[in-house]
Amino acid sequence: MDSVTPHGLDGPLRTLPNRRTLVKGAAWAAPTLLVATTAPAVAASFSFDSQARAWLLSGALGGIGLGGQTSPELLALNGAHAIAAGTVDTDEDSNSLDLSVLEAINLNLTGLTGTLSTLLSAATDTPVGAINQYAFADQATNAAGVAEIGGAGAITDNGTLDLQHNGSSAPSLGQLHLRHVLAQLTGVPAAAALVSNITDLTLDIGVVAGRAQMDSIVEVPDPSEVTREYLLAYLHLLVESELVSALGTALSTTSPVTIGVDAGPILDLLEGALGKLVSANIQVEATLDSSQVTGQIPEGDDQALILNLEEGTIDIDVAPLLGHAFGGIDGSLNGLAPNSRLFVDVGLPAGGVRALTEGLKDTLIERLGEFVSVQIDVSMVVLGLRVRALKITGTLNELLSGEGNVQLMGGLTGNVPGSTLEAIGELVRDALSTLLDGDGLIAVALQGVNGLVESLFTVLSDPGILSLTVNAQNNSTGTAPAFYQGLPPGRFDVAALHLAVLEGADLLNLSLGRGSVGENTLPN
Repeated sequence: MDSVTPHGLDGPLRTLPNRRTLVKGAAWAAPTLLVATTAPAVAASFSFDSQARAWLLSGALGGIGLGGQTSPELLALNGAHAIAAGTVDTDEDSNSLDLSVLEAINLNLTGLTGTLSTLLSAATDTPVGAINQYAFADQATNAAGVAEIGGAGAITDNGTLDLQHNGSSAPSLGQLHLRHVLAQLTGVPAAAALVSNITDLTLDIGVVAGRAQMDSIVEVPDPSEVTREYLLAYLHLLVESELVSALGTALSTTSPVTIGVDAGPILDLLEGALGKLVSANIQVEATLDSSQVTGQIPEGDDQALILNLEEGTIDIDVAPLLGHAFGGIDGSLNGLAPNSRLFVDVGLPAGGVRALTEGLKDTLIERLGEFVSVQIDVSMVVLGLRVRALKITGTLNELLSGEGNVQLMGGLTGNVPGSTLEAIGELVRDALSTLLDGDGLIAVALQGVNGLVESLFTVLSDPGILSLTVNAQNNSTGTAPAFYQGLPPGRFDVAALHLAVLEGADLLNLSLGRGSVGENTLPN
């Protein structure tokens, strides 16, 4: 049977998805989510009072409940709730949210004004009504369809994941300004240290979807009988800080700086290529002119961590940053185990924060390489006279690529191979690295940015301060958010993303893209 038509409903009947329904044509949708509707191989059919729920947004913020607990002005966020009980064989509730209405919601929270100001703002390529909340409940189990479905986010009005409207890049659900929340944690040193060094910390959240499905013949099913799926397009952390602007200022205003390079090892490399240079004398001049360095570091797309010197921001793309943890999931945030806490269970690459700060320094050196000019002059004694024998000029990046302008003079013959130029470039690069560890203006500014990165990841890696849980579930493996731990045994929830500040408190406890099925109870 391809589909099940609900009965006993007000209004037009809708067709439920069948087991062949799947997501097609969505560039970011990995893995594909299927609607599992295959019935258990049991001859009899059972009836339960059943229910399902769905919320795009649920939880609490600053003591105000969201999703089923809201004040009158937030009724749009109450979600969908289907109850099949008594004489109601099936029930269906679908709420296709008008994002233009949600954008107008104004929460007047003491100290938190603006925290949700853009959380529900839609990207221009996300049409109004594309975000949905859907719930379906059927008293009958072991039927040809699914007894209960609860799904929210990129869900159609019959419970199917609907990503057809997406363009080549994923749309954004909205942004959450976390600095407003962290600023309340005056008694938490790590949070206070971070807040003191930033002007904003924004979590940019790609479109989400979460869906639970169940068709069980018992009141409290085993979790293996429940299908729970999620999609999370992307997460970006955007940090705005004067420390990043200070680095940009230092680079643009510092006068040309002489880089101290030890000439002896360079002469050894040249003699290794050309043979012994009689009574050789070498002069090495390396000068950094950083005034031309502008824009973002590193350049290009798909970078895990980008500094924008002009805007004073750090943009962190969470998926590629934590990509080592996603075996076979194409570097996305999909396919994670239940209750995967980012930066805690899914940790930073080997070396942790130190690797990140060293990586920032290496990236800066790579960018500065085109603005480091190098000139090497070698003289030697020929027939009792000192003559210029060799001149090498080029930028640091040219030398590191085995290139540069090499001139042999004074009767000197031979060849300076690219490998020798690369080795010389490495010596100059090491000297530049030492310069950036010093006490110059650029070095001090870079140390400030590194300290900011360390402070940020201290907060992110402490689940007691800020917890970002992907594929949040109750009655499952992993550490479920405290918000889920009080749900009854026969209920099964899943959310694409759950955020908590001070786990268990109402300061920030938000689930995005959440579906729920159960509890089932025997009729009276």
